[in-house]
Order: sequence, then structure tokens, then C-alpha cells
Amino acid sequence: MEISFYDTRVDLESRITLVEERTVECPLKSIERAYQASYMINCVTGLCRFAEEHCYFVALNTKGKPLGVFFVAKGAVNQCCIGMREIFLRALLIGAVNIIFFHNHPMGDCMPSSVDIELTDTLRKAGELLGIPLIDHIIVDRMQDYFSFKEHGML
Repeated sequence: MEISFYDTRVDLESRITLVEERTVECPLKSIERAYQASYMINCVTGLCRFAEEHCYFVALNTKGKPLGVFFVAKGAVNQCCIGMREIFLRALLIGAVNIIFFHNHPMGDCMPSSVDIELTDTLRKAGELLGIPLIDHIIVDRMQDYFSFKEHGML
């Protein structure tokens, strides 16, 4: 299945629009488990190989089919600056029913930090308010291991 990467642009009338940037082959038809999501994000973005933290989210339809992948932020080796507005604006524009948030820990050890836990709680609350639930937050490391907040009962 093909999956598209999207971003937003401002047109001449100052309206925000969704723009398809590129399409890549996705090895899965739907995402039902964290290991599938981790595999998919590493296949389509190479997230586990980045030297700095990168954040993405995948917008899903009601059947767990990816609608699109969105780059959110690039940070330093141990942190990123993330805005809820930018995440959920994109999710609304593509018609997402759920989202899965991803980021990497470049130096290894995919266990979440206190900042990761706070971010997950903020994403969860914002998603609930807008009717676009965060169904998982997955951290990947350079060994392609992953930590799923959902699998660990933290979401």
C-alpha cells in the first residue's frame, strides 16, 4: 500500500491547506498493534537511524488504515519542541479519526523520560477534546526496539 507524506502551506488568501509532498510504499494495510506501527514508521521514515530527535504522527481512519504521515519536529539529541496546534490542525485537515505519535531516542534506550510522559498526557487531552484520540505514542531507538505507551498501560 502507498502512504503519503503531507504538510501544510498558506495560500495567497492566508488559508492553510494540506499539501501532499511525496508517496512511499507502506508494507502494511492497517495498523492494529504497536510492533506494526513501529515497523511501518521505520520503513517509511528511517526514524530509528536519525542522529537527533525527530517526531512524526500517522493519521488513521476508522479501520486503522494510515491516511498520511506528518513530520512534526526535529530537535536536538535529547529533545524536540512540539506544538499541539500544528499536530491537530494537520489531523483535522486530513480527516483523521485517530493518531499515533512517534519519536526516536537517538542514543538508545527507548524508555520514556518525564518529558515524554508529559507530552503523551498533553497529546491525549488535546485529542480527546478534538475528538481525534491519541491511540499510542511510540518511541523507537537505533536498534529498532520500541516503547509503546499503550502496551505499557500508560495511555
